[in-house]
Amino acid sequence: MVTEEGGGRVFRLPRDADGAEIIARLTSLLVGVHNKESAWSCSDASPHDPQDHIVRPTTGEGLEYHEQVLAGDLVSDLTFSERRVLEQVLGMASGYVLDFTDRTFEEFIREHTGREIWNARYEYKSGSKANRLRAFWTKEENALVGKLLIALLDYNEETSTRALACRQIAQRLLGTATTRPSDNSHQTFEQIAQQAGRSRTLCQLKERFTLLNAEKDRNKAGLALEQLLNELFEVFDLRPRQPYRVVGEQIDGSFELDGHVYLVESKWEKHALPEADLLIFKGKIESKSPFTRGVFIALNGITEPAKYAITRGQAPPFFVMDGYDLLMILSEAIDLREFLKRRVRLLAEEGCVSVPFTAL
Repeated sequence: MVTEEGGGRVFRLPRDADGAEIIARLTSLLVGVHNKESAWSCSDASPHDPQDHIVRPTTGEGLEYHEQVLAGDLVSDLTFSERRVLEQVLGMASGYVLDFTDRTFEEFIREHTGREIWNARYEYKSGSKANRLRAFWTKEENALVGKLLIALLDYNEETSTRALACRQIAQRLLGTATTRPSDNSHQTFEQIAQQAGRSRTLCQLKERFTLLNAEKDRNKAGLALEQLLNELFEVFDLRPRQPYRVVGEQIDGSFELDGHVYLVESKWEKHALPEADLLIFKGKIESKSPFTRGVFIALNGITEPAKYAITRGQAPPFFVMDGYDLLMILSEAIDLREFLKRRVRLLAEEGCVSVPFTAL
């Protein structure tokens, strides 16, 4: 846990833990998530409890930042994956932000936030426009960061899937403006490490998903998507099953949520899917048991006639996810379990098979 010892915030960890391994994992955790470097030390014992290790930051540019992380004092709660998407869309890799000059960047930030971006408060590393924007994300509250992101995205006028993902990130920040991030002082090292590990895995899965868009062999892309989905379900402890065959049919996989088993069908066609594919999947579910459910993942959605046909006078035992839903989950705009629960409720209460992500 995190405590105050010797005038600074530290991790107190079980004495039987490997101190060197703890330092390595903690350094990797905070560098990987927050892009900060710092040295860490591990004492032989805590004065409060000789059975504990003490792990504390000692030197490096990340010292103050690490203390903020441990105390839960950071204001904006952008995740590592969200930052990566934003930086790509805003063209920040080379130190710039879109096509702004120093002067126009200063004027833009002042107009939309009332802040002076060249103030010492936003000094970080080289002091470039990109680094000052990174500092702004760290030091300002969700509402202000979200407002600035919307303004930047409006200015950029990009309409790609990545840009849509950035808008969803900004809307999340605006929607949680009055909510502070969770207090890390009540989390164990393992909980913090688990959250960071999940973010890294989701980021990797998202990169793989993006690359699959360019795969010319759609059959190969479809098989790779099945594996990606299986790994995604594993990340959220949904006890997934790999694709399997039963007599006369192929099942793309399954998972378990709140005691219910869901069959999975995934298709990555160039166009929205017609009614026939949905009816086949419906038959697969109904042939198993009265309590089997399903999730049909159609990357390019389903046609309007298909939506009508599958619900007309019927009680569909499944719902449809599309590529944008999947992208939002991989971008950590919503927790997969929460997404599934919302969709199940809409299916049960309103019979909604296909719902836009923005309607959740």
